[in-house]
Amino acid sequence: MRKFLFFLLLPVLLRASFSDAGVLTALIELDPILTARGFTGFTSFESMTSSYSNPALLALKGTYITYINEQCKIPLDYIYTFISPIPRQPPWLSSLLKDMRVYYYEYALRPFSEKLWRFSPPVVSFYRFKGVYGKFDAYSFGGEYLGSWVKYDEIKAIGAATSIDSMILIGFKVKYFDSFIIPEDIAEKFLGEKGGRSTGFWYDAGGIFNTQMGIRYGVSLLNYGDSVKYFSHERYLPPTIIRQEISFNTYDFVNFLSQIIDDDKLPRLNHILGFSYSKGIWSDIVGQEHELWKGRGYELNLLNTFFIRKGFFDDRVGSRTGKTGGFGFRVGNIMYNFANDNAIYSFPQDKNWRVSLTITDDTTAIKPLQKLIGRENTAVLMGVLAPGGGHFVIGKKYRGTLFFALTNLLIKAAEKNKGLAQIALATAGVGVYLGSLFDLDRYLPKNTHK
Repeated sequence: MRKFLFFLLLPVLLRASFSDAGVLTALIELDPILTARGFTGFTSFESMTSSYSNPALLALKGTYITYINEQCKIPLDYIYTFISPIPRQPPWLSSLLKDMRVYYYEYALRPFSEKLWRFSPPVVSFYRFKGVYGKFDAYSFGGEYLGSWVKYDEIKAIGAATSIDSMILIGFKVKYFDSFIIPEDIAEKFLGEKGGRSTGFWYDAGGIFNTQMGIRYGVSLLNYGDSVKYFSHERYLPPTIIRQEISFNTYDFVNFLSQIIDDDKLPRLNHILGFSYSKGIWSDIVGQEHELWKGRGYELNLLNTFFIRKGFFDDRVGSRTGKTGGFGFRVGNIMYNFANDNAIYSFPQDKNWRVSLTITDDTTAIKPLQKLIGRENTAVLMGVLAPGGGHFVIGKKYRGTLFFALTNLLIKAAEKNKGLAQIALATAGVGVYLGSLFDLDRYLPKNTHK
C-alpha cells in the first residue's frame, strides 16, 4: 500500500501522446517464447498465446489452454513469475508501478473439422488479460484522506482464424478493454467531475504467408479502435501498433527438400533437431513519435522436447536495449516455457522471469510418450503434471479445461485472501486438482494400474 498526495498521482495516471497512451499494458509481450527470442517469433507457430500477438497464428492450432502469471506471491500456485519494480524513466513504461501483476488466460478450440472450399476449419480463441497495480491511498492537498482503491487494466477478447492451403493464414479479433484509474466519487470530490474509468472496443487483424519452404512473413495490426477516455475533457490515443516479422525454420525446409529429392526418410531429422530464426519490427501509427522497436532471435529444438532460445531487442526511445533468453521443455501434451529480459533495462533487475504453462491436444506431441509408456500411463502422468492435463490425452479436453480453470481460479482467490479464507480456498484448489485425477481414473481401463 502506498500513501501520497493525490496531486502527485495525477501526472502518472492522466497522460497523452503515444508514449503516454492509456492501457499501455496492452503492449507488454507476455509469451515467454517470444520474449526469449527478442520479442519475435509469432510466425514460428510455436507460440501458445496465438491470438495475443497475431490472431492469424490460430489457424494452425488445435485445442489448447495457456496460463501466464507474473509476480505470484503465494507458493501454492504451480506456475508463477516474478517481476521486479519498474521505475518510470522509460517513457512507454511510465504508467507501470512496482506492484504490477499480470494475469493471462487463453483457450482455443476448433469447433468443427469440415473444410469450406480451400479454407481450413476455423479456430476460435478466447482470452482474458488483466494488469493489477496494487492498492492506493489518496490524500488531498490539505491532508484529508480521500479513500483507497486498486488500479487495473483488463482486456477480454474473442478471435478466429483460418488458412488457405496452409499457406495464407488470416485472423481477426475483437477486444473489450476496461481501464480503471480512480473511483468516481474521489474524482468528483477532487476534480469536480465524474470519471476515472474508460471502456471500449479494439480490433486486431493479422496475416501470415507461409512459403512452405522454410520462410514465413507475418504482419498484425493491434489495438485499433476506441480512444481511452477517463474524463470528459480529455481523450487518449489507444496503443495501436503494427508488427511485422520474417522468419526461417528448418522444419518446413527439410520437408520441402525431401519432396525435391524424393526422400521420405529425411523428415525424421525434424524429430531430432530443429532450428528457427526470426526478425521483427514494431511501428506505432498514432501520435507524433512513431517509435520503432526491433528484435531478432532464434530457437534450438532438441528431440521436440528441449528448447533453447536467445534474442536481442532494441527500443532506443524507451531505453530498452539488450539480450533476451530462455528455455522450455515439453512432456507429452504439456509444455513449460521460461524467459528473462533483465538485460534490456538500464536499471537493476533481480527477478523478472516469465513462465507459462500450456496444455494442448496436439497428437504429435503425445505419440512419442505414448509409445514409450502407453496411452493410459501417459494420461495419468499428464494429469499429475497439470490439473486436467490427462483429460486432453484421452479426448476429454472440455472436462480437462474445466478442471484446469477451476483449480487455477481457487488458487488465485487464495492468493488474494489471508488467514482461514486463504487456507480454505487453497485446500479447495488442491481438492479440485485431486478430483481431476479421480475423474480421469473413471475413463481409464481398470487393469491399467495392476
